[in-house]
Amino acid sequence: MEVSQNNLNAILELPKEQRLKLFREELAKVTPHMSDDYGAFTRREFPHLKTKKGRTHMYNVKLYGSEDWELLFFWKRLFVPTGSMAAA
Repeated sequence: MEVSQNNLNAILELPKEQRLKLFREELAKVTPHMSDDYGAFTRREFPHLKTKKGRTHMYNVKLYGSEDWELLFFWKRLFVPTGSMAAA
Protein backbone atom coordinates (compact mmCIF):
# COMPACT_ATOMS: atom_id res chain seq x y z
CA MET A 1 0.00 0.00 0.00
CA GLU A 2 1.29 3.43 -0.91
CA VAL A 3 1.59 5.64 2.12
CA SER A 4 0.53 9.24 1.57
CA GLN A 5 -1.79 11.78 3.14
CA ASN A 6 -4.26 11.12 0.33
CA ASN A 7 -4.94 7.59 1.55
CA LEU A 8 -4.66 8.23 5.29
CA ASN A 9 -8.27 7.20 5.90
CA ALA A 10 -7.61 3.81 4.30
CA ILE A 11 -4.49 3.40 6.43
CA LEU A 12 -6.36 4.24 9.63
CA GLU A 13 -8.94 1.55 8.83
CA LEU A 14 -6.25 -1.16 8.85
CA PRO A 15 -5.93 -3.41 11.92
CA LYS A 16 -3.71 -1.82 14.59
CA GLU A 17 -0.82 -4.30 14.23
CA GLN A 18 -0.70 -3.84 10.46
CA ARG A 19 -0.99 -0.05 10.80
CA LEU A 20 1.89 0.10 13.32
CA LYS A 21 4.08 -2.10 11.14
CA LEU A 22 3.40 0.14 8.14
CA PHE A 23 4.10 3.26 10.24
CA ARG A 24 7.42 1.92 11.49
CA GLU A 25 8.49 0.86 7.99
CA GLU A 26 7.79 4.36 6.67
CA LEU A 27 9.51 5.96 9.65
CA ALA A 28 12.60 3.83 8.96
CA LYS A 29 12.72 5.32 5.45
CA VAL A 30 12.55 8.88 6.81
CA THR A 31 14.90 8.86 9.82
CA PRO A 32 18.17 8.41 7.87
CA HIS A 33 17.44 11.69 6.07
CA MET A 34 16.54 13.71 9.17
CA SER A 35 18.87 16.46 10.31
CA ASP A 36 19.91 16.99 13.91
CA ASP A 37 17.65 20.05 13.97
CA TYR A 38 14.48 18.07 13.28
CA GLY A 39 13.08 19.06 16.69
CA ALA A 40 13.35 22.77 15.99
CA PHE A 41 11.78 22.41 12.54
CA THR A 42 8.96 20.33 13.97
CA ARG A 43 8.22 22.69 16.87
CA ARG A 44 7.95 25.60 14.43
CA GLU A 45 5.33 23.74 12.41
CA PHE A 46 3.51 22.27 15.43
CA PRO A 47 3.57 24.87 18.26
CA HIS A 48 1.79 22.50 20.67
CA LEU A 49 4.97 20.38 20.71
CA LYS A 50 6.91 23.17 22.45
CA THR A 51 5.85 21.87 25.86
CA LYS A 52 7.82 19.20 27.69
CA LYS A 53 5.02 16.71 27.07
CA GLY A 54 4.98 17.64 23.36
CA ARG A 55 8.75 17.24 23.01
CA THR A 56 8.56 13.84 24.72
CA HIS A 57 5.85 12.79 22.27
CA MET A 58 7.95 13.92 19.28
CA TYR A 59 11.01 12.00 20.50
CA ASN A 60 8.89 8.91 21.20
CA VAL A 61 7.60 9.01 17.63
CA LYS A 62 11.12 9.19 16.22
CA LEU A 63 12.88 6.82 18.59
CA TYR A 64 10.21 4.24 19.41
CA GLY A 65 7.80 4.47 16.50
CA SER A 66 4.83 5.82 18.45
CA GLU A 67 2.14 6.28 15.83
CA ASP A 68 1.62 9.89 14.69
CA TRP A 69 0.93 10.05 10.97
CA GLU A 70 0.79 13.86 10.90
CA LEU A 71 4.39 14.10 12.15
CA LEU A 72 5.53 11.34 9.81
CA PHE A 73 4.08 13.07 6.76
CA PHE A 74 5.62 16.40 7.83
CA TRP A 75 9.05 14.80 8.31
CA LYS A 76 8.71 12.97 5.00
CA ARG A 77 7.90 16.24 3.19
CA LEU A 78 10.71 18.11 4.91
CA PHE A 79 13.59 15.63 4.90
CA VAL A 80 13.16 12.93 2.25
CA PRO A 81 14.63 13.97 -1.12
CA THR A 82 12.22 13.72 -4.04
CA GLY A 83 12.50 13.88 -7.83
CA SER A 84 15.69 15.48 -9.10
CA MET A 85 17.04 15.90 -5.55
CA ALA A 86 16.90 12.12 -5.04
CA ALA A 87 18.83 11.47 -8.26
CA ALA A 88 21.65 13.86 -7.32
